[in-house]
Amino acid sequence: MSPAQRLVAALAMICGVLMAAPAGAQSDASPAGHIKSVSGEASIQRGDSVIPATVGAAVQESDVLRTGADGSLGVTFKDSGRISIGPDTEIAVQEFVFVPRSNKMAFVTKMSRGTMQFFSGVISKLAPQKVSVITPSGTIGVRGTRFVVKVGG
Repeated sequence: MSPAQRLVAALAMICGVLMAAPAGAQSDASPAGHIKSVSGEASIQRGDSVIPATVGAAVQESDVLRTGADGSLGVTFKDSGRISIGPDTEIAVQEFVFVPRSNKMAFVTKMSRGTMQFFSGVISKLAPQKVSVITPSGTIGVRGTRFVVKVGG
């Protein structure tokens, strides 16, 4: 390989490393899960933005999921946990951490109103004390495999 070819190869490698760095930085912001089903009026609030909920849309930690009077959503999380939410529901994904190799796991949701069915995933099995649903009346510690909760009238 000529010196010019080695220089070009070295520059290409450096550019590749530099271009990969932002992608590596974004790995911490990987989705907590994805929407698997949606019906009627449903949205995701992410910061100041409201995004229409669509099948396949990412759900991030800190997102707020909302459904209208005719809405419902199904979400599958990275740990295979699932939630199904019914009409007039608001749930915030307050914390989602799933790094089992490092024993870092947590799943905390805050439910303001509506109905939700919860199916536990790997986090509930490996670290049940790290899974909870906060409601206006109290906190549900998840120790089983599934439950239904209703908040409000």
